[in-house]
Amino acid sequence: MWKRRIGRALALCVLCLVCVRIFAVNRQWPAPKTVTVTSGEDFCVNGLSFCVKQSSIDCPQDVFDSFHVTDEQQKQFFMAMMLAQGWEVKILQVTVAVTNTTEQEITFEAGSFMAECGPWSNGVDHDLFILANPTIGTIQVAPSQTVEVRLFYDLYDRHFVEADWQNLDQLPFVLLLSLYPEKVMLCV
Repeated sequence: MWKRRIGRALALCVLCLVCVRIFAVNRQWPAPKTVTVTSGEDFCVNGLSFCVKQSSIDCPQDVFDSFHVTDEQQKQFFMAMMLAQGWEVKILQVTVAVTNTTEQEITFEAGSFMAECGPWSNGVDHDLFILANPTIGTIQVAPSQTVEVRLFYDLYDRHFVEADWQNLDQLPFVLLLSLYPEKVMLCV
């Protein structure tokens, strides 16, 4: 009987310590401030100015056709596996203009942009990224140079409720530039 009481008391002490620690961490690092940048508007961070130029939601075959991807090449894509399993797929295409506003060359990782819409988020489809851009993901921008980067995000029907899936082009997709200390979102 006394062992049970001691065990409960220890568990309560540990729970209290965990709660105190969580509270302390949340006070030290508060929730990020949210910055929303409208499509077509520039946002500068670390010497680079980002601007969403255009976006569209297309079916995979239209994208494959635009890059002249053969049926054999399509089988190598991750989304081909999802299509083979009966998933419906659409592709969010986003063109972002990136301008170097400094006097030095800047390198950034384009593959780190996440797309988000409510609870859904996804990373860049690297197979399509490589087809559309002259690099694997690291992009160098010379001083005063503007580079257009095409980003592709796979959208799967099972990631959305039916009503949202039928109206994807009406949903508020954003690209995440950063999460902390400011959550910077470029509207698509």
